[in-house]
Amino acid sequence: MVKGQKRKVCRLKHLIFGLKQLSRQWYHWFHQVIILIGFMMIEEDHYMYVQKVKKKVIILSLNMNDILLNGNDLELIIATQKWLSFAFKMKDIGHAYYILGVKIQKDRSKRLLSLSQKTYIKRIL
Repeated sequence: MVKGQKRKVCRLKHLIFGLKQLSRQWYHWFHQVIILIGFMMIEEDHYMYVQKVKKKVIILSLNMNDILLNGNDLELIIATQKWLSFAFKMKDIGHAYYILGVKIQKDRSKRLLSLSQKTYIKRIL
């Protein structure tokens, strides 16, 4: 602190990323928007949402700035993607093969979806 300049403040020239409040505010805004289109938050995991329309089900998983959609109706998934693209600046990067170190395996002939954890070995020097 400089003597005689106690009451002065600094003005930021650019946004500081990494503030805890920033991610909290973004999540709160995302939550409000996603609830508006009929998704319900899963109480056990506040980053998982589900929407049921008769026998159609779609599950939305939010991880940092990634959204993973899964469901039993392709038209509902596409409609949700379009709506999300309208509400948020985003792009579709295609099918997910890994998420959080977990491999996603699909067998369409058996209508089977399975997850297997990929093992990473790190050496500490």
